[in-house]
Amino acid sequence: MQFKGLPVRARSRDTASAADEAPAMSRARFALGMLAVSGAVLMRPALWGTAVVQLKRFAPDDWHRRPPFLPLPDPRMLRFRVATQYGDPEARIVAGDVVAWLRWCKTENRRHCRD
Repeated sequence: MQFKGLPVRARSRDTASAADEAPAMSRARFALGMLAVSGAVLMRPALWGTAVVQLKRFAPDDWHRRPPFLPLPDPRMLRFRVATQYGDPEARIVAGDVVAWLRWCKTENRRHCRD
């Protein structure tokens, strides 16, 4: 299959495998993880802008057209990210890891802006 000219989001949808169709992590676990992450980010105003930028990057293009009308990441993508980070797609998201990642994103963005 040729991907030339297709946006990344289109590529991931077009090439979804049976493994991608596995049930996403439970809504309760996701909600608790996001609550912990939100609290950790709210305690660090210096990361708010970076968090908003990353949230926009992870949100599907048409998030405002589908319930719950929030810019939440695609569950399959989130499951993949959790699996690559922790080795288990059902692992609990650690707020400190997300804060460290946001700090890295902020540093990398500054570094690229200077180059």
